[in-house]
Amino acid sequence: MPHTNLTAALEPTIAHARHLNIPEDRLAVLKPLIDYVQSKIDQGKEINLNFICTHNSRRSQFSQIWAQTAADYFGVPAKCYSGGVEVTAFNERAIASIKRSGFK
Repeated sequence: MPHTNLTAALEPTIAHARHLNIPEDRLAVLKPLIDYVQSKIDQGKEINLNFICTHNSRRSQFSQIWAQTAADYFGVPAKCYSGGVEVTAFNERAIASIKRSGFK
């Protein structure tokens, strides 16, 4: 059951994403993550996801934001984090992108 506490501004982006076809080769890459999350749900254990990239300024933060959004939307009790091996600021273009998606 989708979570209703997300801002209405995100709904068009989420609706669009829900109708995208994920290629089989990408699903194969995602399968270990899917299995991990499902096993934690089945065991009633905490789900922690940590997304890491070199700078933690775009990719890992996008991953954290969208994984947490999807978890909240679908009622999955996950806590999502991001990190990197270098200290940098969140990229300004990345901030603009998430704002265009409906985040405030």
